[in-house]
Amino acid sequence: GTLLPELEQAGFTVCIDIDRAEIDPELSNGLNSAINRCFAFIVVVSEHSMKSEVAKFEWGYAHYINKPILPVKIQSPEVIGMDGKLQVVYEVHEKLARLEWFNFINKDHAEWDKLKSAMFELEQALVASY
Repeated sequence: GTLLPELEQAGFTVCIDIDRAEIDPELSNGLNSAINRCFAFIVVVSEHSMKSEVAKFEWGYAHYINKPILPVKIQSPEVIGMDGKLQVVYEVHEKLARLEWFNFINKDHAEWDKLKSAMFELEQALVASY
């Protein structure tokens, strides 16, 4: 995807977990430390991330320590099956469902601008609080 390079190009430092923490507890501790230091936590919402126990723990931990969570949807939770009926591919936790979402399924530039603006606002609020 293009989310990582876009965030880095916008000047944000990014820490990303691609399920390596499931096999490496030491890496998991490093990710918790990174979550403690971040000013916002982006949850990339897809079938894989919503079914990953590690991803649930990470965004749950971010929520627990009151980090702003920004869900970015890259895959629809529903698909039209071979029978023509709508099928649910993954469920979204109710805490995530209540948040403002950024829809990257169609790679809409307006959604990217909205995410970037939210990130800059959160970063500025953190700087102003010091």
